[in-house]
Amino acid sequence: MATAPDESPAPPPRLARHTRVLAVLAWAGVAMACLAMSLALLWRTDLENTQPLHVMISWAAFLALTFHFHLALVAGAALLLALATKRRRLALASAAVVAAGLVPAAWSCRPKPAPVLDGGDHLTIMSANLLFSRAEPSRLKALVDAERPDVIVLQEYTLDGADAIRRVLSGDYPHMIEQPQENAYGQAVFSKRSFTQPPRLYPEGAVWDCPQILSVVEVGGRRVGIMDIHLYPPGSYNNVVGHRLQAATLARHIRAVLASGTLDGLVLAGDFNATPESPHLGAIRGAGLAAAHDQAGIGRGATWPNVTMARFAPGIRIDQILLSDSLACTDSRVLDRIGSDHRPIVARVGWRRAGGK
Repeated sequence: MATAPDESPAPPPRLARHTRVLAVLAWAGVAMACLAMSLALLWRTDLENTQPLHVMISWAAFLALTFHFHLALVAGAALLLALATKRRRLALASAAVVAAGLVPAAWSCRPKPAPVLDGGDHLTIMSANLLFSRAEPSRLKALVDAERPDVIVLQEYTLDGADAIRRVLSGDYPHMIEQPQENAYGQAVFSKRSFTQPPRLYPEGAVWDCPQILSVVEVGGRRVGIMDIHLYPPGSYNNVVGHRLQAATLARHIRAVLASGTLDGLVLAGDFNATPESPHLGAIRGAGLAAAHDQAGIGRGATWPNVTMARFAPGIRIDQILLSDSLACTDSRVLDRIGSDHRPIVARVGWRRAGGK
């Protein structure tokens, strides 16, 4: 008499029911992640198009691009459930989303070839968003003492906090330009190097209610312009529109500056409120700039958020340092927290050797 093959015992009815509910939720999460990623990849935004429907769809695509890594983590949880419960189709769909979101993050950890510099002088730049000057001056000073940057650009530099920051920095950084404000859009630049021309606000002729400071220093006998950046946070409809128009205006301004030949090199540093994948950064880089982190940084380089419990979640990189083609970065890092919701960043740059990569 033949013996029936052994069979695994059926799961208890309550466990089976819970597993089915989890599978439905997993499918819903994966489907939403697929739709969001598809929108992000296929939608072509025009930053200067202010038609409400275009703006809203573009905002949805912007958010999907911003949080594509997090969408992949959601799909990763669905993949684990699919593997544990032997749901092949769910596993395949989840794996596709995981790959789309995590492969770029893995790629960012690859070793990067060192650029060939022209030797001689170099420039170290630090950027820090102070969170309405709530950052702790002593912690900022400790980072400055450790990194010894030549130029520090600050955002969210307020009237109330300016004196405390000035006290800890002005001794080593005698050259400064300040535009403190009561809101989040005050800025300051502290420099060890003298400015070769009076710092000014830019873009010229543009109506911006948040000042953006351009200063120029000399590096190896050549002029480097440094733009302190703080663009609108896209958290409301008006700010979304303003953020898009700022990025488009800034891209045009950069093209004009680079074409004019008035500077030998250009650096943008600050809080762009946009990740490298966004069309905003795409437009600005397309004007003739490259990201310092892409040249010499390791990993995702997340800078925000860094307060409350949110600091334990995977962050995003919205603080950037961008360089014109004449410059190259040999070191780009995200620094320790200073009591702000942003972590400061620092980059060491020099003149790219002619013909060097």
